[in-house]
Amino acid sequence: MEFDINQAPWEDDDGKEIESKGFFSILGENPPIVQTKVGELAKYFLWDPFFPIHVNDSLLHVLLLLSKHRLQVLPVMEQSESKVIGIVSQNAVIRALLQASGLEWFHSIADRSLSEFRL
Repeated sequence: MEFDINQAPWEDDDGKEIESKGFFSILGENPPIVQTKVGELAKYFLWDPFFPIHVNDSLLHVLLLLSKHRLQVLPVMEQSESKVIGIVSQNAVIRALLQASGLEWFHSIADRSLSEFRL
């Protein structure tokens, strides 16, 4: 028998099944979940420390920030308007590095800008 998360059983205090409800209907009955806005959640996700990068920064710069500060993601800022236009993840950087082969790859990418990698 497979468990269907969309039909989770509800039990009373004695362990007797009352009825089956869908996962989203259960969530919908919880006021904090229904009423919480994304802006509220964003307050808890702090870029601490905040190390923004720009599309013209080199991949070497990104590698240094990720490794020195043990970060998973870096916000990419638009220089003219000072707004976040995306993020570069550690995984995206690793994928870019894995596409290179041999030792000469490092010298060829170290001074290239992020926009050339389309991360």
